[in-house]
Amino acid sequence: MALFNKKSELEKNAEEISVVNGRIADAQSHMIDLTKIREGIELELTLGADSALEKRLKKLTAAEEKTKKDIAELQERLSQLHQAIADEEARQRKAQVAEAGKAHENAVFEAYRAIMIRQEMEKLLPMFDNVSGLVEPAELKRMAGLGYGESLDSSDEADLIAARNKAEEAGRERAEKEAQEVVSKLRKAIGL
Repeated sequence: MALFNKKSELEKNAEEISVVNGRIADAQSHMIDLTKIREGIELELTLGADSALEKRLKKLTAAEEKTKKDIAELQERLSQLHQAIADEEARQRKAQVAEAGKAHENAVFEAYRAIMIRQEMEKLLPMFDNVSGLVEPAELKRMAGLGYGESLDSSDEADLIAARNKAEEAGRERAEKEAQEVVSKLRKAIGL
């Protein structure tokens, strides 16, 4: 459960600022009291010299100096805490800006990648028209070694038709498989 109660550096510094401000207020109040007492002793000393009063005056002056030093140290610590908070807030803002920049970079990348792929696909579309037609029977005869005007006898023609059907089925299956792989890679590339 300690993980959920962990305070951030900003929270710790803010709490310490509150504590330091309280200590400064107490020290300043104490300083006011010391000053009033010192002024009272100084007033008594104007009526006549008294070694006990002079001793108390020295102690009060030393206490005032120590309190002034304590207040200065507390104010220095307060300044350090304010600077630490300002530094942490600046670091957090820089991190947010960097994170926003990275998110924007990714969004731009996704958009431009899709645009670039689309442009390239549009360039390829005319090429598909040139290679997507089925093989004509005349082309099949030429592949079988027959010239223009030559014909097959009926048994050879049946073998050629069976070979054509088998080749078309195998070619279609291979093309479908490869096309699915290409489409799958394309979808992955544009984030679909």
